This record gives sequence, structure tokens and C-alpha cells, in this order.
Amino acid sequence: MMPNGNIDEVPEAQDNQNGREALEMPNGEGLLGAGDVQNVFLYEALDDPSTPSLRLQRRQYVRQEHVRFLRSRLRIFDEYLVTRRGEAFLDFIKLLPNEFENLYQRIGSRLEHFTTHAGPISGRHRLMVYLRYVTQGITFKAYALDIGISISTVAAIVREVTEAIIIDMHSEAFPRIKRGKFIQVARITQERYDYPRAVGFLDGKHIHIKKPARSGSIFYNYQHYNSIILLALCDCDHRIIAYDVGAPGRADDAGVLRDSALKRFLDRHDNVFPLTTELGNVGPVQYHILVNGGFGQGHRFIRPYREAEADTPDKRRFNKQLSGARQIIEQTFGLLAQRFQVLMYRMNLDPVQTQRLVISLMILHNLLPRRQDSLEAVQRFEPAPNAAYHPLEREEPEAGTESANRARERLTQYYIDKDGPARS
Repeated sequence: MMPNGNIDEVPEAQDNQNGREALEMPNGEGLLGAGDVQNVFLYEALDDPSTPSLRLQRRQYVRQEHVRFLRSRLRIFDEYLVTRRGEAFLDFIKLLPNEFENLYQRIGSRLEHFTTHAGPISGRHRLMVYLRYVTQGITFKAYALDIGISISTVAAIVREVTEAIIIDMHSEAFPRIKRGKFIQVARITQERYDYPRAVGFLDGKHIHIKKPARSGSIFYNYQHYNSIILLALCDCDHRIIAYDVGAPGRADDAGVLRDSALKRFLDRHDNVFPLTTELGNVGPVQYHILVNGGFGQGHRFIRPYREAEADTPDKRRFNKQLSGARQIIEQTFGLLAQRFQVLMYRMNLDPVQTQRLVISLMILHNLLPRRQDSLEAVQRFEPAPNAAYHPLEREEPEAGTESANRARERLTQYYIDKDGPARS
């Protein structure tokens, strides 16, 4: 499991050979070369099995059935890029032409490969392959057939671009959390949603993966498929400010948060939370993170009253206020899935590869929409339904810490003092 980059550095997945960055093919054999325009791909053909050395292989740089399509298979993308028709380009890879070019300028140097005796896929084409895969939600096999390249090449390119995004953009997408950020979120939350002292909104989702070899049932979740868990903490503008991804899908809400690196970080850095002050006439209420009813309650984590506890109109009003503010994290997950539809389907990747891919998607989610107002991003990418990827399993958590329960009672009284007793 890995929280955001202000906690642990994200390791680079590089292999430097002969002074260049290299991309290992899925079978562990050979490297993709580098170049600019021509679209030529490595393909392995075994020698005659009757020969003494079965490990000797020769390289074919183009599969015979792909020769006739070499000049045309990526032409659609080239035409979109040249014409710079925003609407068509947006439909193709969910980015406007200038957004694509800005992204390429950030990571393009890691995607270009040296030209040898054959021109490889250009850096822009590699970025396009990645974006088409993550935005359209198609399988490696279907996509490979669609553009006439091998499945292993598509998978290798996706891994290469994933690592380039993480290496070059992670620190910008996830800057170190500071107290000023939490103060800003709390102010905006109170202005927009009439809820005080909330510095973030946290929830988790299952990311569907293929069953890892020899994994037993550890990744098998309550929805009867294999998954890893994404925990995300977001602000009022649908920006993810901290995350933890990679826990096996078998865990429930309370357990995965309790054992997460995200919670350990927040516990160790409690000083980033603003100082506790008086809230109206009800007494001191600490700044806290809003979670749903499946999570355990703690000093910095406030959830709604359980159904059995919400036995008065005032408590039910508090639940409504909390849920109204906490919808931001649901919208954030919906935006993430709608823009990157690969999240809606099973990924044919192992847990580590899935983890890295999801991190790259959160980076793009944070950085690319920042050129527009967050409401414009919501309008451009209407949030996907919650069923796109399942929430975590709901288990009845423990009652919570005394300080959290006391804060919730004072918040309930705060609304009574401000708006009068709630009507049933």
C-alpha cells in the first residue's frame, strides 16, 4: 500500500542500459527502441524447434499481417492532432489538443526512443496509446487488434507511460499537505455546505483486477470478484490530496483505513490539522475528516450517527448535513471513473501494475482539470454512477472514541443553536 508522494517517494521503474532508459517487454525479452514517426513493433519468432538451441531467436520487426496497415493504423490520431478540432479530439482521448500537447511536453522525453535500423513508435503515439486505453476502457487484446499491434506492445507502452507520469508529475499532483490547505478546505466547506471544521472527505472503492496467481481468497471481495482497494481523501474541488491504494479486496472499510499508510501518516502528522477552537457556544470542536457509516470513528474521523443512534430529528439533521458535504468524495470517484473508464472494468493486470496505473490516473485527474473550474470539470465529465466500481463492504464499526462522539454531539447542538430544533 502506498500513500501519496508527500509521505513516501515513488520509486522509478527504470532500466538503464547503454546510457538509455529501456522498457522491458512483458516476457522479459528485449527492449523497445526509440524514434519518431514510423510505427514498427518488435515481434518474436522462434527458430525451427528441431535446431539444437531453442533459446536462439530472431527478431521480426513487423508482423506480416500488419505490414499493409503500417502507414494508416495511427492516422486517425494524427489527423485529429493536426486539425486540432477540440470536440473530436476530446471524444478520442478525453483531452483537448492543447491539454494533450502540454502533457506530452511534460513527459515526452521519457517516451522517445533512439532510432536504429527501424523507426519505433513516436512519443506522441505512445502517449495516445496509453490515453486511449485508460479513457475508453477496452482490453489490451481488443485495442491491439483495433490498431494492428501486438498485445504485449500495448501493455508495455501503457506501463512505460504510467511510470513516466508518476516520475515526472507525482510531486506536483500531490504536494505536501500543510495546515493552510486544511484551513482553506474547512472554510469552503462551511460556505458551500454549511458544515464546519471539515478538512477533507474520505472513502474507498474496489478496483477490479484479474486473480493473482497463488493468491487464494485474499483479493476476493464481498461483491464476488478480485480487487485491490483505493482509499482517497479529497478537497472541496474534487482534487485528491492523499491516497492509499493496493490493499487486498477482502478488507472492509474500518479495517482497511485502520491498517492504511494514509491513516498512519495522518496520525504521525497530526500537527497539520488546525488548532481546535470554540465552535459558537457549544464548546471546542476539532477539525476532522468526514467518512461514511462503514468507517470507524476516531478523533480526526467523524461519521454519521448509526441508524439506531439517530433517534431524534436533530441527529437526523446532523446526518443530512454531514452526508451533503461528504458527497464530494462520491463525485470525485465518479469523475475519475467517467474520465478514465478503464476503472469500470476488470483490468488484466497484477496488483502492483494496477496500483501504478491507478496512481497515474489520479495524477492526471488532479492536474489536467485544474485548468478549468471544478464545476466545469463536473459538466465536462458527468460523474459515472456509483456502480461503476463498488464501494467497500459496510460493517458496523465500533462506537468510536470519546472525543469523536463528543464532537458529533456538539455539532448536533451547533445546528440547534443556529437553526432551531429540527422538525420530525
